[in-house]
Amino acid sequence: MLSELLSSEERIRLLRYVLTTSPVTVTGAARGAGVNKGLASRYLALLVEEGYLERVGRDFCTVDGPKTRSLNTFLNIEALEKLVDLPDWAIGIGLYGSWSTGTNTSESDLDLWLLVDEIGPETDLEVARLDRDLSGAIGCEVTIQVLTRDKLAALREEDLPFYIRRFALTV
Repeated sequence: MLSELLSSEERIRLLRYVLTTSPVTVTGAARGAGVNKGLASRYLALLVEEGYLERVGRDFCTVDGPKTRSLNTFLNIEALEKLVDLPDWAIGIGLYGSWSTGTNTSESDLDLWLLVDEIGPETDLEVARLDRDLSGAIGCEVTIQVLTRDKLAALREEDLPFYIRRFALTV
């Protein structure tokens, strides 16, 4: 069924829109995703049939469950893969927060962490550039946490549940 849900750019735009903007109407979803109302109507009905949305009167609401969150996480990573390259000055990059759990909405910020060998005088400037570029490309606020291996190890020792929630998913 995923191949049918993701079979066109229009469907993917609709899916991204409805998973982050709830509730929606057919007209609102069509307008928000830039597609015609006929496609939006048929696609929203398919999403209801597949259990990603539920219909309440004229509104369509996201069903909060593992299936929906997993699909939204996949879409988030797929979108970020096209926009985020590991900077030359970083060792690793990861995603945390609502974008990593598939619970992000149109109001959510994007939370990233960067692993670097050392934090030097140029690090703040490089992070600011990356933040600016990503914010413009994605259209939301971006929060970037810069870590060294020592900082990461200290976080793991001091607060393992926090460490696992925040740093377990990498892009």
